[in-house]
Amino acid sequence: MIEFIQSPIEHCIKDILMIGNESFNHFYPREKISERLVDKTYWAILAHDNGIPMGFQISYKEDYGAYFWLLGVRPKNQKIGIGSKLIDLQEELSKRLGHQKIILKTHKEHPDAIRLYSKKGFNHFKTIEGYWGELDALFFEKILNSNL
Repeated sequence: MIEFIQSPIEHCIKDILMIGNESFNHFYPREKISERLVDKTYWAILAHDNGIPMGFQISYKEDYGAYFWLLGVRPKNQKIGIGSKLIDLQEELSKRLGHQKIILKTHKEHPDAIRLYSKKGFNHFKTIEGYWGELDALFFEKILNSNL
């Protein structure tokens, strides 16, 4: 049975690095993850099945709400709802923390992620050309509070 556990980064960094390196062509080294999260209010959720890591999601607080920074699911565990559940759990947590909206960015080289974000109610609102060299950044947002 798949379990979803909120965990401090220092307790799950090895699992995050393993999943990230299996899931992405170029993933952050441990030091970059630590640097990015220093002095930030962040939360990470890991998906495990009988102790075997399957996926993760890391978000942190920004002035506007939550920034969904990283989402990764091991390739052999994709297409079974893990990414969708991680997004749902992060959204629930963001609402409980009083965030007004969630923002994330990706690029066209991740079409499955784009479909998932759209399915989960995220709307594309901005593109920055050449953000990652030759790759454009696609920004998505989801309003959590209808008063905005």
